[in-house]
Amino acid sequence: GDVPGARQALAELGMADKLFVQCGQLSGGQLQRVGIARALYQNPEVLLADEPVSAMDPVLADHSLALLNRHALAHGVTLVASLHAVELALAHFPRIIGIREGQVVFDCPAQAVSEELLDALYANEQLLSPVAPGPTLTVQIPRC
Repeated sequence: GDVPGARQALAELGMADKLFVQCGQLSGGQLQRVGIARALYQNPEVLLADEPVSAMDPVLADHSLALLNRHALAHGVTLVASLHAVELALAHFPRIIGIREGQVVFDCPAQAVSEELLDALYANEQLLSPVAPGPTLTVQIPRC
């Protein structure tokens, strides 16, 4: 295999010393960083990251998201990440899509995401209105 390339990918995430460590010996945050390194090493055209930093402390999470974004910009990669950490999403991504129960609640530039939109995302009662008897609901998407 490409040991120097793998080591470099891990080094960008502060994990070069873990190159030959078995996954069972790594913490959850370390496993997430290895996963990010693996994805970046593969040079994808599209990168879908599902909660890529949920097991990391805030400093590592910030560093890892910054690295993902730098890589995406430098290599023309489309990066889509699902995050529950609102502050990290707003700090690292230019476009925020709020989704609740499979429905888009808002789709806005990060700078347009207001406290009201976030309150609506997490409270959501005022956004849902029945369109017919039964469980079918429709979402009114607020303007950004």
